[in-house]
Amino acid sequence: MYLKQNRIEHSWRAVVVYPNRKVESERIVGYEVLLNSHHYTRVYLDELEPETLELGIVKLVIEPEKSAMASAQRLIEQAKVSVEE
Repeated sequence: MYLKQNRIEHSWRAVVVYPNRKVESERIVGYEVLLNSHHYTRVYLDELEPETLELGIVKLVIEPEKSAMASAQRLIEQAKVSVEE
């Protein structure tokens, strides 16, 4: 009903960020067309290389507690260097 009453002026995209593939639900019955369309993109943080400061910060979300502090400190140093440049 909404689509009949409202004109869609722009295409849309959804990006879902997962820490890893294990947490993604395998039960997608009824949603296959949507989830397999070009409108939907999955990003797995554990498969990305921390090439940028921004991505490194996002990856802290899935960093194990034991190594999170060291990773955060590396990112702080990286941020300091980038500010100096």
